[in-house]
Amino acid sequence: MRVVHVVPPATRCYGAVMPIEWTISHGARLVVAVAKGEMTPEHMRNFLEAIDREGARPYAKMIDVKGMTTRFEPEQVGAFAAVVREREVDSVVGPIAIVVGPGLLAQQARTFSERGHLVRPIRVFAELHEARRWLDRQRDTGVDPRGRSVPPLPPLKIE
Repeated sequence: MRVVHVVPPATRCYGAVMPIEWTISHGARLVVAVAKGEMTPEHMRNFLEAIDREGARPYAKMIDVKGMTTRFEPEQVGAFAAVVREREVDSVVGPIAIVVGPGLLAQQARTFSERGHLVRPIRVFAELHEARRWLDRQRDTGVDPRGRSVPPLPPLKIE
């Protein structure tokens, strides 16, 4: 496994903060990401691009956002969900487990999971072990939409 950082450290008076860090295990076909602090749409876009560069789009993804402090507008959640959903149209994709604490962020995660899937499963969990257990049950269930009649989606961008 190797740790890959999405973006350079944010400039803060109290030190460097990485908004998202992740590890890709090609052997386990798993991406584990942890988001902390303030995230921007650009950070999320960079994360998706990095997953693609590493050939990990078909892998299961466990994304822990318990430490994230950003509160996105509903339009931003919808736009990011559309980008993730669009990725399902032309390639094999793996399931996504989102780990989140209670509150507004949990509601945003549920909204994302409802809007973000076309054919692949996306679920929200309160605990890491629950998310990992679910992902393990999804093993080898990457979804290849090219064999399904999935209507193309217009390209969307995160603003």
